[in-house]
Amino acid sequence: GNTAGIPVATTNPTPTHTLTPTPDNNFSVSYNNLENCLGSWAFKLFIKNTGGSIWQSISLTGSDSNTGFVISHQSNTFKEYAGCVPGLEQGDLTPGESSFVLNVNPGQFGYNPTGNLIFITVKLCSQDNLLGVCKSIPLSFTP
Repeated sequence: GNTAGIPVATTNPTPTHTLTPTPDNNFSVSYNNLENCLGSWAFKLFIKNTGGSIWQSISLTGSDSNTGFVISHQSNTFKEYAGCVPGLEQGDLTPGESSFVLNVNPGQFGYNPTGNLIFITVKLCSQDNLLGVCKSIPLSFTP
């Protein structure tokens, strides 16, 4: 028969899915040395942003396995010291950027931990006050 009056069906196109890239949040950390300032001691760590995100805050937590002393440091800056002398202070770590950091103000301790096994977890976050996307890396060393 005559099909002129029958409506033609149209199909909607299948939506194209777009992938949301996973943020590349990564960094490396290593023990550098032990710093002493008038009887206060701190660990100097080297941190490098090896990912594509910006890190805004840091936390160092851990303990001395020989004495049980608890290490606790948190900051919204990445600050270096050489003995008692403050060095470079950075507000963030951009991709490819690096910094030395120490467990100072707060976190330094009043004894020489040379020869003791130290366990530390280094946590970096994409926002101040340890907020946003965070990543933690465990580290152990003997100064």
